[in-house]
Amino acid sequence: MVLLEIILSSDAKPPRKISSIEFEEIFLPGNTLRTGLGDVKELADSIDKLGLLHPIVLRPIKVGFELVAGNRRFKACRRLGWSHIPCIVVDLNDKEAFEVALTENVQRKTLNPVEEANAFKRYVTDFGWGGVTDLAVQIGKSPQYVCQRLKLLSLPSDILGKLEKGSVTPSLLREITGLEDDVQRSIVEMAVTRNFSSRRVGRLAKKLRNSDNPFEFFQDDSSFRSEFDRNLLVSNRLFKRCIMALKYALFEFDDVINDVGDEEKIRGLLMKQRRNLHDQIDILLKSKKRLRTLLQEMQRKNGK
Repeated sequence: MVLLEIILSSDAKPPRKISSIEFEEIFLPGNTLRTGLGDVKELADSIDKLGLLHPIVLRPIKVGFELVAGNRRFKACRRLGWSHIPCIVVDLNDKEAFEVALTENVQRKTLNPVEEANAFKRYVTDFGWGGVTDLAVQIGKSPQYVCQRLKLLSLPSDILGKLEKGSVTPSLLREITGLEDDVQRSIVEMAVTRNFSSRRVGRLAKKLRNSDNPFEFFQDDSSFRSEFDRNLLVSNRLFKRCIMALKYALFEFDDVINDVGDEEKIRGLLMKQRRNLHDQIDILLKSKKRLRTLLQEMQRKNGK
């Protein structure tokens, strides 16, 4: 961050010379921090009216100059049909150029959280230019901020895709790190469709971490169930009560049969009724499975 402040500050001593360089002499870096620059029409309109208030930053290379900072400004000015663009040219090595580019993007908040995380990983892990604390100092952020961004990369790619689109926030995803991938997906889907807050997701994640069967939890907690889950839970409870009642009756029948003694006719009659009870339990178990299948079919037809 200090290096960027020296380069861009108007109070720098001695002041940086602003040059005007042809677009044909400027080359984009091989590895850019951003996956896309978006539409620069609005920026181009502003520059057309007010001029380029902040020059781009370049570094000299063998065949001309490489763009270090100001990619969107570069694209906007080229869109306006300019032949030259105001620049500050600074001798920077690869590490310094990366630091300047990253710091400007972080301070201007032009990177999405996934782009930031990937850039941090490249600095700390891929290039090995410094630790988390070193990077935090360079970009003007806390080490905790850098660590939290890096942890996001442990999430499944489909969840990171939702983060890039803005469907979920980094604070929400921080709450689910460490859970199984499928559990994370279930929570994210629920959070998106029902507009859960980060705090609510945090409470849910805490309960899931203490659960032996995380998926069973979704059926046991009414605040996180879908209509299908609620119907299934009610039916399961009703069937369970009926089955338990019949099992209790079966247990009572066994006591009675044991008290019959040598009365074979009575024993035979009671055993027949006992078999009927046992058959009723089997019927309820099969009905419970059929109802689950029926509810699943209804859910698919309704698109839920």
